[in-house]
Amino acid sequence: MMLQISGVHAHPPPSLLSMSTPLPDDETTTQASESALQPVKSTSDPSHAGHLDSSDFPEGGVTAWGTALGAFLIQFCGAGLTSSYGVFQDFYTQTYLTNSTPSAIAWIGSVNALLIFSVGLVSGRLLDRGAFYHVMKIGCLLQCFFLFMLSLAKPNGYYQASLVFVTA
Repeated sequence: MMLQISGVHAHPPPSLLSMSTPLPDDETTTQASESALQPVKSTSDPSHAGHLDSSDFPEGGVTAWGTALGAFLIQFCGAGLTSSYGVFQDFYTQTYLTNSTPSAIAWIGSVNALLIFSVGLVSGRLLDRGAFYHVMKIGCLLQCFFLFMLSLAKPNGYYQASLVFVTA
């Protein structure tokens, strides 16, 4: 048994020779690739091709649209706060944290974004396990609490603003 690698013939290692499954030859490979290229035949009625039946899609009514609206609002608030950090940075640079460099202030928003996306690993797993209401209540309470705490941070208190905003 010979292996061909880039035009060079080599003997296979003994572990390959003792395998119970034979290696595919060129004929088997050709047959497999030809069968993969054949079109799939439909068993449905050809007169309905291209038409979708409304019974194929589940409809939840008000409950489904309420869930979609709630998901949109959650994403709007959560991602909106993170993606609008430039407004906060401008305010911090000009008014609130005047003793800090713009680069140091930018770290606050960068770490916040990192933590927001990192928490998704844990909260996504909890949501999959059915803890939606617990995760939502804790998340909403913490975000509100830390935004209120941000208003208590002292001017030029970089560590206070960074700790509070990063956790919000």
